Amino acid sequence: MNIQLWWLPFIATMALVASYQDIRHRKIPNGVVIVITLLGVFFVFKQGRYEQLAMPIPVLAIGALLFYFNIMAAGDSKLLAAYSLMISPNYFPLTVFIIVSAGGALAISQWVVSQMTGNANWVNKGVPYGVPICLGSLLGIAASL
Repeated sequence: MNIQLWWLPFIATMALVASYQDIRHRKIPNGVVIVITLLGVFFVFKQGRYEQLAMPIPVLAIGALLFYFNIMAAGDSKLLAAYSLMISPNYFPLTVFIIVSAGGALAISQWVVSQMTGNANWVNKGVPYGVPICLGSLLGIAASL
């Protein structure tokens, strides 16, 4: 199978933008999510992996539930749903495990820095979960190629 990878720098750039915006403003721009979604749809049709078109549905449903209970932000679930188009269903559980592990490590790191510096802002602003989502999703996409 000859896979053309010209779109990977665009995906990586969008991951950097989403991560930066989430760290800086705790918000993931909808434009970034739209670009990732469009690239994901292109990927699905180019590779003929039409079953992956259904992946965002359960991601958004679970994300809405987590948002309702104030566990996850809406932008985070939209970002993961967009990336899920390019992650093989076989690798999606591993991707989620990486995301949860990296997110937990980030949360613990923020708490430790907060305790060491006495600055509660490290934990009061919340965890920029877009960073682990981008990291885990890029790894999931790489494994899916």
